[in-house]
Amino acid sequence: MVIKSRIGHWIFAAHYYVKLLTLCFSTATLAKPVVFLLNGVVMGAGAGFSLMGKFRVATENTVFAMPEPQIGHFPDVGASYFFSKLPGFFGEYMGLTGTKLGGAEMLASGLATHFVSSKNLEKLEESLSNIQSVDETIVHQIINQYSENPPLPEKSPLLRIDSINARRSLLRCRFSIADLRLTLDEASFDKSLASTFLSFEKSLASLLLTFDKSA
Repeated sequence: MVIKSRIGHWIFAAHYYVKLLTLCFSTATLAKPVVFLLNGVVMGAGAGFSLMGKFRVATENTVFAMPEPQIGHFPDVGASYFFSKLPGFFGEYMGLTGTKLGGAEMLASGLATHFVSSKNLEKLEESLSNIQSVDETIVHQIINQYSENPPLPEKSPLLRIDSINARRSLLRCRFSIADLRLTLDEASFDKSLASTFLSFEKSLASLLLTFDKSA
C-alpha cells in the first residue's frame, strides 16, 4: 500500500482506510456482542479493529502494540479513542512510544475486558457457540467462568504509572529534543522509562527524515 501510494496511486490507500474504518465502526456499533480472542500478536490495524469489540479476551500469548511511532508514524484506527480511556497519562505514553503490552497488562489497563489462559480458549469457544441468546450479560457470565486476574510483569510500565504521570509534560508533545534529553539525564527519572523515551527520540528522527525526503 505504501509503495503504491508513493508512485501516485494514492486512491488505493484511500480505499483501504475507508473499508478499514467502516469495518471498525460497524463492529463498534453492532447490536450483537462481538467477542475477540486475542491469542497472539495484536498490533496496528488488527489492534484497532479488535478493540472495537465489546468483549476483548487476552491470554498469556498476547502481544499488543500500536507500533507506528517506531517508524515515525502515528497510531490510527481509533487509537486516539481507546488510548484516551487509559489511566492517567498512560494512553499518551503508549501512543508516543509504541510500547508492547502483554495480556495481563492489557487487562490491567482496560484494553482487554478479560484474561483467559490459552489452554481454556477451546472450551470458551465451545461454550460461546452454544449460546442461544445475544444477551451481553450471558456472554459476560460465560467468559467469567474461564477468566483469571494474573499479576503484572515485574518490568511493566503500568507499575511505573506514577513516574509516567509525573512527567506528563513529555506526553503533551510540547517539548524539544533538548528538553527530552535534559529530563532523561535527571537522576530521579525512572531509568527503565528513559530507554523507552530514547526510542521515541529515534522515531522522531525517522519522522523528520521522512518529511525531508518528501520535500
